[in-house]
Amino acid sequence: MPTFIGLVPGYGASTITFDDDLTIGATRYHLSGPRVHGVVVAVPLLDTPTQQPGTGRLAMVFGDGPPPPPGADPDTFRRRVDRPTANGLRLTGTTTVEIARAAPAVRVSTHDLGVSVTRETPDGARPAPAATADRVASVLALLARHFSHRHLTVLARLHTARLAALDRAAATRPN
Repeated sequence: MPTFIGLVPGYGASTITFDDDLTIGATRYHLSGPRVHGVVVAVPLLDTPTQQPGTGRLAMVFGDGPPPPPGADPDTFRRRVDRPTANGLRLTGTTTVEIARAAPAVRVSTHDLGVSVTRETPDGARPAPAATADRVASVLALLARHFSHRHLTVLARLHTARLAALDRAAATRPN
């Protein structure tokens, strides 16, 4: 798997490996940093079939595996393997990142990026503390920038694969 060292402004470096899953049209990021580690799956949210690859929004799903369907039960997220841990807290769920808001070389807050970060609790899930959420937002911004700056042929393949995955899902949904 390809690897890069991601510098998260204000938080230091993280070793990140990644691979593309063309069955779901997404990129799986394996984070290995001192304070944030685990898997985040970046899933392009295609607002229109003609959207330019590498633009728009990404669903950042915490943990490995295909993205759960819209409206999935919260337990679906807690069963995902390799969910990230940030500042010792296990993350759960998903959040959406607008690629254009993932500004380079700045420390990013959840407010700047427009995301929410949820941690697992014994009785379900709650918002992560602000310091942890901001650290995670900075990592998610780094991943969004990496995703959007990949070679156009790679982005086009992911785009096509994502459209096919959405078509397969629509064909299996009851009418």
